[in-house]
Amino acid sequence: MKLIKVAIPSYQTLKQVLPRVAKYLHETPNKLFNVYTLGSLDVFYIETYDHTDVLIRSRKRKVTNEEVSFVIDKLFADVPLDNLQIDHEFISKLTDKPSDKYRQIVLIRKN
Repeated sequence: MKLIKVAIPSYQTLKQVLPRVAKYLHETPNKLFNVYTLGSLDVFYIETYDHTDVLIRSRKRKVTNEEVSFVIDKLFADVPLDNLQIDHEFISKLTDKPSDKYRQIVLIRKN
């Protein structure tokens, strides 16, 4: 597996790329916003002044525990697992109706 950083235009904001996620996160100011790809998965690294979030988004299939562990090893290498919250059903908090667009969104949060 490879986690590859994707170039995004500098004028792109979190609200433009992930509008529902930005609304859920209460549109807090971001210090850092990076986009990665992990095969068919999109990985969004969002660092705010209070916490750091990583979203793993899949369009076709469920995200495996192995993929979640790989992302944690790459993006949170120095953080103990006790300091991370993992929500495999994050997509249900974004919308009441099922989405045809995305199969699953996993949230990993470091406070």
